Amino acid sequence: MGSRPNVAWLLFLLLKVSRLKGNIDASIDLQCYQLVVPNNIMNCSWFIQRSFDVTTTYVLHCKSLKFNPGQTHSEQAERGQNWLAIGRSKLTRGDNYSVWVEVFSADWNATSKKLNFSLDDIGQRQLLPQEEVGQEGHDLEDLKPFTSYEVQARCIPENGNGFWSEWSLSQTFTTPEAAPLGQVDVWQKVGVSENGEPSLLLLWKALDPESAQGVIQDYEVIYREHSKKTHKMLCGCCSASLPPTAEYAWISAHNSITKTLPANLSLEQTDLPGPEEVQVLAVPGLGFNVTWKASTSPRWVQPEEYIVEWEEEEGLSSSREALEWIRRPGSSDSALVRGNFKPKIAYRVGLHALYPEGSSRPVNVRAYFKEEVPSAGPQALQDRSISSTASLISWQEVPLASRNGHIIGYTLYLKDPTSENVSCTYITAAKRSYNLSNLKPGTTYQLWMTGSTLAGEGASSPPHYFSTPGVSNWQTIVISFFTVGFLFILAGIVVSVKYRWVLSFCRKILPFWCWQKIPNPGHSSAILKMNGQSTLPGMDTPTQHLGQCPEEADIVEIKELPAPEPKPSPAHVVNSGYEKHFMPTLEDLQKLV
Repeated sequence: MGSRPNVAWLLFLLLKVSRLKGNIDASIDLQCYQLVVPNNIMNCSWFIQRSFDVTTTYVLHCKSLKFNPGQTHSEQAERGQNWLAIGRSKLTRGDNYSVWVEVFSADWNATSKKLNFSLDDIGQRQLLPQEEVGQEGHDLEDLKPFTSYEVQARCIPENGNGFWSEWSLSQTFTTPEAAPLGQVDVWQKVGVSENGEPSLLLLWKALDPESAQGVIQDYEVIYREHSKKTHKMLCGCCSASLPPTAEYAWISAHNSITKTLPANLSLEQTDLPGPEEVQVLAVPGLGFNVTWKASTSPRWVQPEEYIVEWEEEEGLSSSREALEWIRRPGSSDSALVRGNFKPKIAYRVGLHALYPEGSSRPVNVRAYFKEEVPSAGPQALQDRSISSTASLISWQEVPLASRNGHIIGYTLYLKDPTSENVSCTYITAAKRSYNLSNLKPGTTYQLWMTGSTLAGEGASSPPHYFSTPGVSNWQTIVISFFTVGFLFILAGIVVSVKYRWVLSFCRKILPFWCWQKIPNPGHSSAILKMNGQSTLPGMDTPTQHLGQCPEEADIVEIKELPAPEPKPSPAHVVNSGYEKHFMPTLEDLQKLV
């Protein structure tokens, strides 16, 4: 072919992988290449060993796997054509694609095997003029270090007329290694070991192939303790356990040429304020959108960067190294976290502010990529009788593995066996107990509960049976005693506080003799006057013996005196009534006394 002057050579260069092909039926061979000229379009062609008539239809499907999952572009080839070109405008750099072809004929239908690839992995082919191609070879330039290539060539007349030649046999080669680029992305995980002691795990990400530029043989880890003593060790990828006393760490990656510049990390935890108002929102098809605000503390300074870390909640992940993280500049306030997130799984999303002195305390948020209804109800339902008509119901949370989302509330169902009625009560998620009232004494009830997420109400808990106590005679007596005692105490308090009001009220409703005061004869002014003037000799006044009770009374002999002669009756006084005007009143007599 080299002796033909009017022939152009097409050099086909396939990067990283040999031809992407596969089939369900061995007779279908599907290949896709990226054409540098023109416009980086993707050309897919297929070859079918068996023959078909002109009515056979070919449909090529291209489906996005990363950025727009579920979105499929389909295109039908023209009759007799075994290739289709997909424009660059329909492809996205960094996305992953799945391509397959369907064949429809009158007597046979078939589907090729799906080809999964990205634009970075797919092969490229380049059209070279004949003057740039030697008779025995061609120098390939701008190749990447430590990369496997597969090369094939075929030719076509320069004027484009005629047929292509067959592809030559493929030639595979690998470029040599080079010094690794960049630095290792390193982070830490602080936790508690199985024996309950603090643990420190140094984590790092493996260098990507473009940065490694060779086979990474090991990682060199150097750490410094509080005592300023340093230690060095060689580790594989991608973790190393450090003592809790470590305060600083350096790490480098080695290949056969040299090592990367060391990446350093302060393992100390500073008391500088971290971010505030951290929120995590699930974005379907992408991941989690994490937003935050800078601290309002007067001690706040802008951090060097933020670290957003995430992992499955403790107890759901089987590996302690399953922590992932990304870095964001210190001036940012959001981050889009991408990953293979699963529905119903609880993820812990933590945010750190990174300073030269160390990192702030993490702000952790529990997040679900997709919520579903709980697969179990609240656990360990218990009852405690308060009275014959009330009981306190308590429970434990739905297990984390069965929540499948954020629990927003509980529903309590109560069944009365006497009426077969079922009542339901909604309870907020923060409560762990509820007081049931208006129950019937001496009755057995059936109780069960469910938890709810944004997706709806979940499965119910196992049924719980409890009985209310009946009312006994001694309870009635005790209640009556306390009721009467309370009424007496209440009456005493009212009388002591409202004495005058009670007395006035009694005078209004009771007869006069109930509240009239009876005078004390001992305090009578007439008795006092008689004591001073009319006391017989040898006799004590009555007031001298009031209140005395002698143990033995003295015997006094009393002699009878002869009766005095009767005095003549006084003359009859005629009272005309006029004298009453000059008689003293009772008040005048009392003044005289």
